[in-house]
Amino acid sequence: MLRIGILCEYPTLNGGEHSLLTVLDELGTSLHSVAICPESGPLAAAFRWRDVKVYPLPVGPNRTALLQELLRQLPIDIVHANSLRMSRTLGQLAPSLPQKCTGHVRDIMGLKQAALHDLSQLDSLICVSAATAEGLTEQGYDSPNLAVITNGIDLYRFRPGPKTGLLHRELGIDESVRLVANIGQICLRKGQDRFVWAATEIGQQRPDVHFVHCGSRHSMKPETVEYDEKLDDAFAEAGMQDRWHRLGQRTDIVDVLREVDVLLHTAQQEPFGRVLLEASACEVPIVATNVGGTGDIVVHQHTGLLVDREDTLGKARAILAFLGDEEFARCMARNARQRCIDHFSIANCARRTLDEWRRHIG
Repeated sequence: MLRIGILCEYPTLNGGEHSLLTVLDELGTSLHSVAICPESGPLAAAFRWRDVKVYPLPVGPNRTALLQELLRQLPIDIVHANSLRMSRTLGQLAPSLPQKCTGHVRDIMGLKQAALHDLSQLDSLICVSAATAEGLTEQGYDSPNLAVITNGIDLYRFRPGPKTGLLHRELGIDESVRLVANIGQICLRKGQDRFVWAATEIGQQRPDVHFVHCGSRHSMKPETVEYDEKLDDAFAEAGMQDRWHRLGQRTDIVDVLREVDVLLHTAQQEPFGRVLLEASACEVPIVATNVGGTGDIVVHQHTGLLVDREDTLGKARAILAFLGDEEFARCMARNARQRCIDHFSIANCARRTLDEWRRHIG
């Protein structure tokens, strides 16, 4: 049995954390896991629910030295950092640790040479998409220990199902109303302002369409707070405030997906896009911006429609095409689920991840 310590930066449960937990669930008794993370919050609770022992992530001015001391004492074979920042921290400690060290890169961003050097100290660096790996190599990352393992999806949990009208009743709207959804953390990178721009274009032609957002804003930076508030203002200015619905953070995402007619993913930069897998597996038609790792999931005109990230009219036309031709939408959605079955099963992702970890301990 492989003994592994999982190093996590934040207490929250977002895409990267859900992907990690899904892998741990799939691997089951192949692993004995412990977690080093903030000791309170949804992530720690999720670990404890799985009987994974949680060690508090050190904080304060001596946190790096304290983390080094903690890791050296743990009876584990591998330490795995689940984010870019934690991977860099682990890379700084790797030469002095008795365990093998691996990390996960779930972001595409500019890095300085010092960061690239820290990452190169790891025994393995797992990227969630080819675009993520290319972003690193283009910046000068030259370590041979770079692996691309795309996220997987639980195809039993995320599967198509009949519309029940649940969301319409919750929102107090007629069941004939069509729903276009955007799902993700509210931030500039996710491009919800582009979602609003497209929505106002669609709204002029289709008064029977409403727009929903599922997710929340984590950042308290003034520019992000202002960005969030302007989403409501834009719908109000267009006279569509009664057709804009915020669902907040949801735990019933499968039920939400089954109730919507189209997912519009407007990311301006996307390493991979877990929600695209979730929507594909549930056979929800997808319109997405053609950025980063999105093309790894969505095949244009086969499993969904890809548009340029700045093409507001293109997004609106793509949505209207799906709403206006249900057979076209169903065909794309069926193809999308089949692509998940062929390429993105959690079993495949978990097996490849375990193989990568085992490779470093013989």
